Formats: sequence, structure tokens, C-alpha cells
Amino acid sequence: MYIHICIYIFFFGNNRIPIDSSQTQELKGWLENNKFGQFFQKMYESGVETLDDLHALQTENDVMALAGSTGVNMSIMFRKKFVRCVLELSSASSTNGNYTTETLNQDDPTEETRGLSKAEQKALTDLTSAIKEHSVQLKTTRDDLANIKKQAEDLRQKISELFDKAMGVLLVRRKHLENSINLKETERTEMLQKRIDDFQKSAKNLLKVMCHSPKKKIPEFCAKNIVYDIKIKV
Repeated sequence: MYIHICIYIFFFGNNRIPIDSSQTQELKGWLENNKFGQFFQKMYESGVETLDDLHALQTENDVMALAGSTGVNMSIMFRKKFVRCVLELSSASSTNGNYTTETLNQDDPTEETRGLSKAEQKALTDLTSAIKEHSVQLKTTRDDLANIKKQAEDLRQKISELFDKAMGVLLVRRKHLENSINLKETERTEMLQKRIDDFQKSAKNLLKVMCHSPKKKIPEFCAKNIVYDIKIKV
């Protein structure tokens, strides 16, 4: 259909609708309302002079031919939006309210996929599926990492508790050993001291007996020296 418009301009260019006519201005207003105002001049030069000319573009290929590099040369983003808007305009003005077979490429087109070709829709579907799959894998990985982190934290806590418990047991054992050693040292010291006291007492008694014996007396200074010698040896 767009090619037919170009042929019409080539042969009947002198009969074109003036750019300042009400019909052409209506087209300009529609373009501006839909954010395509910057393409009005190129569109007029390409042969689209009124909204009826846009209504005549019934298929996606016709609209893409107008919006593509052979037409007004819109960017990719503008092309997709322009195709959607023109097809909606054509649908609203159609008597049966249906698109052609080429534009009805899916049962219930959404806002994101309406106006896209089958190849573009397939690419978008594949991309969406891949994103969902990787999102699930990423969530699974995050969950696994969270579980590993929790297990590591639980293990660290358990090891810390066991270490504290072991240190407590060792400290108690050390205290018991120290008390036992101190007790044995005290008992041994007391026992030795008692033996020394008993030995000294026995030695003094023996000296007293010897000193008072009529048969054999020991000089007083000798007795003192003997007791002193006993203390030194002990």
C-alpha cells in the first residue's frame, strides 16, 4: 500500500493536498499527539498527507515500509510504537474491526508485543524465558549460599560452645590439681614438722635422763651442742 502511494505521487504529484489544508493539519495533530510530530514533514514528502492515508496502511509491512529507511527513517523504538499506533488507528476505522491475517500473529497481543513481527515476538519470548530461567537459577544459588552461610555460622557457634566447655573443664581440673598439690605439700610439711618436733622432744628427754643419771653425766654445754646439732641436721 505504501508503494502504491509513492507511485501515485510520482504520476499525480501536481494534484497533492496542500500542506496547510485541514486534512493535512489533522494528520499533523494526530502525529504530535502520539509523539511523532518531528516526522510530519518527511511523511508528507513521502506521500502520506491525511489520516486516510494512514488508514490505508492495513498491514504491518506497509507501516514498517513507511517508518523504515526507505520512508521517514524512524529509529527502532519509534518504529515499533508507530506501527502499533497506526494499526490501532486502522483497526478503529475498519468496518469489521479486525486486522488482516498478517497483523493477527497472536491470539491476544499485549501492549509490549503488539505491532511486532513474528521473529521479534519469538526473540522477545526467548529472551523473557531466558531471563526467568536465569532468575530462578540465581534465586536458587542465593538460597544455597544462604543455607551454606547459616550452616557455617551454626558450626562456628557449636565449635565455640564446645571450646568454651572444654576450657571450663580444663580450668576446673587445673584448680583441682593445684588444690591437691597444695594439700599434699601442706600435709607433708606438717608431717615433717611434727616428726622434727617429736625428735627434738625425744632428744631433750634423753639428754635430761642422761644428765640426771649418777653413772654418766654429760656437760651442760655438750647437751646444748647436741640439741643444736639435731636441729641443723633436720
